[in-house]
Amino acid sequence: MRQAVLYSRVSTSHQEKSGLGKEAQIAEMTAFCEREGYEILKVFVDDAVSGSIHPQHRPALRGAMVWAEATGATIIVSKLDRISRSVEHVAQMINQGVPFIVCSHPTADAFMLQLLSCFAEQERAQISQRVKAMWAAKRARGEKMGNPESLDGEKAREANIARGRQSAMLLGYEITEAKNYLVFRNGGSEKGITYPKIADEMNRRGITTPRGGKWTDQTVRKMLKRYKKLV
Repeated sequence: MRQAVLYSRVSTSHQEKSGLGKEAQIAEMTAFCEREGYEILKVFVDDAVSGSIHPQHRPALRGAMVWAEATGATIIVSKLDRISRSVEHVAQMINQGVPFIVCSHPTADAFMLQLLSCFAEQERAQISQRVKAMWAAKRARGEKMGNPESLDGEKAREANIARGRQSAMLLGYEITEAKNYLVFRNGGSEKGITYPKIADEMNRRGITTPRGGKWTDQTVRKMLKRYKKLV
């Protein structure tokens, strides 16, 4: 039986609540290993670690790479962005020769993984620019920054709206990434990639709506519309 080590990364508490947390990731990877005939040797988890940090500087990922190299095992991750949204980081991982498989793109070769990382890096840059502009505008208006619970009245409402926008940015990215994967599986064509199919892919990945529910064609359509307005 082939052997595998699992790697999970969670950068924020919101990811735990949205279905992107470590338990959801590990469950997806475990199901993949059972389906594909991999024996799980060890699980490595980086908690509260940003994807912008170089893989070699993350304790758990570095440990997973060392373990995989020593045992000949394959590193399994749920999504490519758990390794990084940086083209450079993904390329370096590939060039080091330690094999890894992404559950959401199990048939992707080195070329396709680097191409997908290009999409991810572009999305990350757009999200970062939008969030920075949003907070700069709030500061320019003299609005208080901080936890919504520490504010009152109108300020709390505006802070909650800002938090909702950040959630829309994150989930909009996830929907876009799911769509890109379906396009990849469809030979690079968007023909036939419908909202219901994107909803099914989001549900397969264990990512929930802002209210914690399942995705439908309508919720995908609404979230994408909001996301496109933000970016």
